[in-house]
Amino acid sequence: MSTGDVRKGISQANFNQQFIGIVYFEIFAISTIVGWYQSSWYYFGGVLIGLIILLMIPYVNLLLALSFAAGWGGTGYILGKLISQDASYVIGGILLLSGLGVHMAAIEWTKDISSTDDRNV
Repeated sequence: MSTGDVRKGISQANFNQQFIGIVYFEIFAISTIVGWYQSSWYYFGGVLIGLIILLMIPYVNLLLALSFAAGWGGTGYILGKLISQDASYVIGGILLLSGLGVHMAAIEWTKDISSTDDRNV
């Protein structure tokens, strides 16, 4: 393994780590909204823990990423409607693709931290 490969790996890890905070904020916000709507701490805690667990399960985390990204795309579409129909398509598409990129980087980060390769335990 060359020093260039190590440098690229460290750069990629730092890049992925930047986006996990956004995903955890989304999970916390969704949990808060559900808990508030249901007026229950149990719903808040259940949704919070459930979404974090789903984020760690392979293939299920892709569905979670797609649904979160679709939420960003839908939000962009609604905000774009305030400007014009054409703007809603463009803004919605940009936010959908951006959300997909953020969530895929976060999934890669969760794979990195949950990997059991080269661990002593």
